[in-house]
Amino acid sequence: MLYLDYAATTKPTQKVIDAMVATMREYPGNPSSLHAEGRKAKKRYNRAKKRIAEILSTHHDRILFTSSGTEANNFVLKGTSARYPAKTILVSTIEHSSTKKAAEYLEEKGASVRRIGCDTEGYLRLDELERNLREHDVSLVSLIYANNEIGTIQDVDRIADICHTHGAKLHLDMVQAPLHEPIDLANIDCDYASFSAHKFFGPRGVGFLYAKTKDDLDPLIHGGRQEDGLRAGTENLAAIAGMEVALEEAQDLWREREERIARLARHFLAVLRETAVEWRLNGPPLDKPRLKNILNIGLKGLDADDIVFRLDKEGIGISEGSACSSEIIEESHVLKAIGVDDEHIRGSVRISFSHEQDEKDMERLAHALEMIHENS
Repeated sequence: MLYLDYAATTKPTQKVIDAMVATMREYPGNPSSLHAEGRKAKKRYNRAKKRIAEILSTHHDRILFTSSGTEANNFVLKGTSARYPAKTILVSTIEHSSTKKAAEYLEEKGASVRRIGCDTEGYLRLDELERNLREHDVSLVSLIYANNEIGTIQDVDRIADICHTHGAKLHLDMVQAPLHEPIDLANIDCDYASFSAHKFFGPRGVGFLYAKTKDDLDPLIHGGRQEDGLRAGTENLAAIAGMEVALEEAQDLWREREERIARLARHFLAVLRETAVEWRLNGPPLDKPRLKNILNIGLKGLDADDIVFRLDKEGIGISEGSACSSEIIEESHVLKAIGVDDEHIRGSVRISFSHEQDEKDMERLAHALEMIHENS
């Protein structure tokens, strides 16, 4: 299959798989145990945490391992709300579902949550952010740094300055970022950042939260003293080791990979322009700050679920621009938030690729979309 759903998940590299297998064989002990095998496993755990921190230019005490970016996002929002129940939390209108749903949950429990709008390309309205910070007692601003549906990358420097000027902490969902740019947490003025290994060719089921300080975090899982008492449960050492290798590969190779990805994105859109397909690019153009590997395309007069199904029959895997369950299709809140019209939303699909594809793959996709258009 021509797999073009890398924003959903990536396949672990061979080096990652080898590291995980070696860890399972060589470190059978529980890192919390005091015997020799436990101490040996704890050393491997500590080495991985220190290396991950080193790659990201921070201190290992600021890294907290989780099961996913979703858990990391929940950690920050729910912990902050528990510590400051009378204060307001701000999120954008284009957040990942984990932040969106966590914010809605907190509202149901009586918390004050306000949403900051974005422009038609998905960039946060900074005047709206500043006005809300001025008018409300805000504890936290939680934002998706690089959007998982339309690729928009926010202006973190300006946003951080605005937040901290008004005494609010800033949390960034950076799950989509490590494959595409260097992550230097020493120079990113955020208080929290969420990451997930399976988005950068690591294993599923493991991620981490960067926390400049852990004082405002409350445990989501109670039990043992793992992760400084903030996340109970025996550490998934093999997955952590795999994540370490994946992050190192991603950060070492991001530039050459990104140059190829940018060429592929330009080539795909150029080929698509030559077809008879009526389409629009949802989100910012390629020359704006954005992820080049996520192209959200709205195809007029077509249905996203039909497009995905018919491409799958042709051996091409992409995802819909809307969130689906077995019973209902729900319009993308991201596309609604940036003002995409209903007809284009119905036909919006997300194409997300990597350096592993080539120009012929992009041409194959464009011509397959043209065939669907002609036969509809």
